[in-house]
Amino acid sequence: MNTTKPHITLPAEWAEQDAVLIAWPHPDTDWNYMLDEVEACYMSVAEAISNHETLIIATPQPDLVSSKLAHLPHRNRICIVDIDTNDTWARDFGPITVETDGVPVALDFKFNGWGLKFASNKDNLINRALKSKGVIAAELVNRLGFVLEGGSIESDGNGTIMTTSNCLLSPNRNGEMSRQDIEDYLTQQFGARQVLWVDHGELAGDDTDSHIDTLARFLPGNIIAYTRCQDTNDCHYAELELMHRQIAAFVNADGKRIIAEKAMPLAEPGRSIFIDARTNLRRRRAASACHLCQFPYHQPLPVGADLQPAGARPSGTASAASRRAIAQGGGNRLPSTNQAARLAALHHHAAAQRLN
Repeated sequence: MNTTKPHITLPAEWAEQDAVLIAWPHPDTDWNYMLDEVEACYMSVAEAISNHETLIIATPQPDLVSSKLAHLPHRNRICIVDIDTNDTWARDFGPITVETDGVPVALDFKFNGWGLKFASNKDNLINRALKSKGVIAAELVNRLGFVLEGGSIESDGNGTIMTTSNCLLSPNRNGEMSRQDIEDYLTQQFGARQVLWVDHGELAGDDTDSHIDTLARFLPGNIIAYTRCQDTNDCHYAELELMHRQIAAFVNADGKRIIAEKAMPLAEPGRSIFIDARTNLRRRRAASACHLCQFPYHQPLPVGADLQPAGARPSGTASAASRRAIAQGGGNRLPSTNQAARLAALHHHAAAQRLN
């Protein structure tokens, strides 16, 4: 009996990727009141991504989306999947991929609308739909007993996980679990050797309960980029200053002090076009996510499929041949398992773009 413990790694944001997953806005999403403007932005996003790599789009209106994107120069790199969606936050509901002994495994956590704030019945089924349609090639593991959004955790790819206590300790997510219980769970699922808890940094109008992806992000070289406010009269100043001091004392899983020198200024509210009084969620994401998160926003996930016509130029780092070798489907990313069985982690786009 083999009792060797598997080696699990959660890839960092900058790990190689083959594709980006987005969910397209439609009249039943919160974008309804400004749909034309948002779709124009999404078309620009689709063009920017497909110029470089495969784009996978989840939408209940595949024919309509296909017609809108027909003019793009690299339309052959876009895979449109017919799936019902509540909204467009693919980073949070999409599968989270780990490498287990070098093999990609997609974890399907429960998405409950950021602590039961918004409807999520359709979004919570998307991962299984992607798998059933042959979009996700990797094993999809049921982790629906635990509520977790992709934007709530950050990985340096080397055993250090960063998250926020406001989010993961929210009573409407995993309220029956203690902080230690949750830390133990993260360690088990993601192979973490160090879990860093950010205990400060609340942003006004943030319905995610302080997702780490709006506050602090790992960068290569043992660096954390983080949001900071210099205006002592700003309502965020005290919380973000406390967060800065806490991050400055962080050490990684190898016991090395993390460099916290990449402070990013708090986005100016006036630059956000999201002013809908019905919900602060859009305004918050537009105001804060835009200045910290790379474009495209992404979170690792493996998928495998020949999403391109025969003879099409391969995108990203994977070859068309390697995709066909694991031809099963595509989801957020096609795991480009080449002949060396190397994972090129798929990162899905968090559809939280600044629209200005």
